[in-house]
Amino acid sequence: MAILIVAMCSLSSFSTPASSDSKEKSCTVKITTKDGYAAKYITVSLETGGFLEGGFKDFRTDENGYVVLTWVSKYTKYLYIKGDKYPVEYEDGGNYSLTLKKKYSEI
Repeated sequence: MAILIVAMCSLSSFSTPASSDSKEKSCTVKITTKDGYAAKYITVSLETGGFLEGGFKDFRTDENGYVVLTWVSKYTKYLYIKGDKYPVEYEDGGNYSLTLKKKYSEI
């Protein structure tokens, strides 16, 4: 039994370090309506992708239409906002803007 425990502990020291792709990434997006107003306090769903890493995460814009998105997967795919789908390719540390397909009165 003791030999088995020692063998398991020895093998665990050879584990590979996490890749740099697994660290949390983030970017800032300014979201405005079709008629130019800040999209205040709306829910934004981010879909991400990567081999066995994809998923969805919800965020909310602030009073100025800004949202900080975070993800750990390989890449961003889509934003879903108020029933509309927006293809995105955001990178870690980036600053972006997105104009909605809807007017202020429609959100």
